[in-house]
Amino acid sequence: MDNMGKLVLTLALVAIASALLLTGVSLWTEPIVEENIARMHQEVLEDFFPEMDSYHQKTVDEVDYDFVYDSEEEFLGVLALARVSGYAGEIVYYLAVCEQGTVEGISIRDHEETPGIGDIIEEPEFQDRLIGKNYQDSLEPDEDVDTVSGATVSTEVMIESVGEYLELVSDEVLDMGREKNF
Repeated sequence: MDNMGKLVLTLALVAIASALLLTGVSLWTEPIVEENIARMHQEVLEDFFPEMDSYHQKTVDEVDYDFVYDSEEEFLGVLALARVSGYAGEIVYYLAVCEQGTVEGISIRDHEETPGIGDIIEEPEFQDRLIGKNYQDSLEPDEDVDTVSGATVSTEVMIESVGEYLELVSDEVLDMGREKNF
């Protein structure tokens, strides 16, 4: 076998070994990641709805919602798993909306925004600008809710996304929770 053949064979073996190693690591870590996401989900529910006794999951218009109830089966609100394209990639976050259609909380689950700039969306100082907003409130970036200089795109898309999800929740989801038709 000539040198070129040996080089190709060596490269192929390294590629196969690398693929097997990456597959093994992925299979090993996948359950751990899923467990962490489930734990975070439960913590977010308990943080935003401390009176929660039970919840029921339902997908409405391709959005996952948790309909939250107290011990007397009174409807408390919904937790939406929201997604929006940010500056550097997709932002995945939880949006908690109480029974009256007001934002109870926001929790960023995953994002690819620039560390030190776009990741301001994780900070309470930014999220507090949206907490307490009702579905009837206007949520225009820089008019009703201030964006953050230097992270304008990240904060703008979050403000717009919260407004859109808040409208969607108020129009299509809150009545479902009240009627409890699952």
